[in-house]
This record gives sequence, C-alpha cells and structure tokens, in this order.
Amino acid sequence: MSSPAPADLQALTDRANPPSLLGIPPELRNVIYDNVFSSETKRGLAPHALTLVSKCIRRESLAMYYASIRSKPLEIPLHNSTQFAHAKQWLAKDNKNPHPVLPDIEFSWTEHRAFGSYKIAMRCARQATTIGEEFGKQIDWCIATGVRSSHILEEAIQQTHYYCLGFSKLDIWVPPVPSNFKDAIFEEFDDKIWIVRHLSLSPIWWRYPCISMFTDLAICKNGYEWEIQDLRYIVESLEDFVGKAPQEHP
Repeated sequence: MSSPAPADLQALTDRANPPSLLGIPPELRNVIYDNVFSSETKRGLAPHALTLVSKCIRRESLAMYYASIRSKPLEIPLHNSTQFAHAKQWLAKDNKNPHPVLPDIEFSWTEHRAFGSYKIAMRCARQATTIGEEFGKQIDWCIATGVRSSHILEEAIQQTHYYCLGFSKLDIWVPPVPSNFKDAIFEEFDDKIWIVRHLSLSPIWWRYPCISMFTDLAICKNGYEWEIQDLRYIVESLEDFVGKAPQEHP
C-alpha cells in the first residue's frame, strides 16, 4: 500500500487544523477588524459580535470598535419593554462612555394611539460650531433671501439661536433669545465651541409626536456635549410617555 503524497498529507492536516483568526499575523487581523467595523452604517448598544469571539480578540478589537463608533450613528431602539430594559441596563454600566464623544444618536420608538400604532425615529446629529460662525451664515442667508435691511440683525440673531439649539429641522416653538446668547454673538473674541444636536424626525408625518424631552434637553444643554445621563433622561421620558409596549411587539 503506497503512502499518501505530501500534498494529500497537507490537505489532511489543513482539514484537521482549520485556520483561525488568531492564526494569522496581527497586522492582518487589524485589517479585518477595520474592514468589518467600517463596513457597517450604524452601531447598536451591544458590542459587535466580532468582539465577543474570544477574550484575546475582544482585547485586540474593542478599542478599534469604539473608535469606529465616532463616525457611525448609535441606534437606540425602544419599541418594547425588553428594549427599554436593555437600554437602561447599558446606560447603567460602570464603563458608561468608552468613547470620549457621543456620536450621532438615533432613537426609535412606537407610539400606540387609539387610531393605530406608529413607529417614530428621532435623529440627533452632532455638529461642532461657534455662535459667531453661525451668525455670519445667518446674516448671509437673510441678505440672500431678501429680508428687509432693518430686520436683518434681529432675524439673524433669532435664526442663529434656532440653529444652535438644533431646531432648524423642526417646526416647533423656540424660546426667546436670552441676553447672554446675544452678548456672545457680539463678543469678537468669543470662540467657545458650541455643540449642536440637530434634531430631525424620520419619516416626517402630519403630526409631530411628543418630543418635548428632546427639545427640553437641547435648551438645557445650551451648547454643551451630551452625556450618558442625558441619554438616560430621554429613555426614561420616552418610557413614561409611550408606556411599556407588549413584549411581542416588533
């Protein structure tokens, strides 16, 4: 009986010892992590499945995963009691913010009304700017749209305030412009970074849902970064408003 050829022995060895992710060079593993994390358009609350393969892979890939979150919206679905519980559990963890800046946030929930149920989504897109920068843009906008010269200053101030609160995409009541905001516009050397969370509903429908928790938070933050406790406030407020939907609801 003839012995197996070297090629046959190699094939048997390969089948007995299939290649693993940890069996390739670290540089190639980093390429794989980067490709996997960058290929997705959104992020969920749970860590990516790849980071859960093993302790070693988790140690290697988790930092790259959290770094990728900065450029991807973070989805927080709240359509049933299980999702509310999951979000609150995630927000209560000790490692509350593994990435230094919260990315764009997308909340989604279901409103149950007498005439039907509606799935609502609110996007809170982050943008860094300064009051002076936005004021200059609004002055240009007023001139371009033919606002009367005697009204340009007042209109530009109001629109800047409207924009900096994140309300430019919502048709809602905006509080009067506070005096300190007006003062900041005219302080020549005031270059404080103002963090805007542009609030937008998708899809837009004929009646806005109850979104006071978003608008109240925007006014309260007044240009400061959102933090984990701010997300907790929104989740708890939505839970109080929409109630705990049935466990089986999609």
